[in-house]
Amino acid sequence: RTEFNDGEYDGIIVCFAGHGDANYILCSDFIQDQYNNNVSGVFGRKEFQQWFNGYHCPDQVTKPKFYFMDACRGEQDPILV
Repeated sequence: RTEFNDGEYDGIIVCFAGHGDANYILCSDFIQDQYNNNVSGVFGRKEFQQWFNGYHCPDQVTKPKFYFMDACRGEQDPILV
């Protein structure tokens, strides 16, 4: 995010492929400790995009931002296309 905010780039493309559920994406370092109820490596789907929004990168508000996410949404059956 720091390099993007410095104005060095004309835009950004962010790709994520992994697992998830309806509200979260699970990263490769996802760990759930069932005894202490601690979870790490989990990000909210909206939080994923907010890292590069106008609040966090105010100089890049007018720059194009593309987010590609390939993550399931839990136990829902996929709709065939």
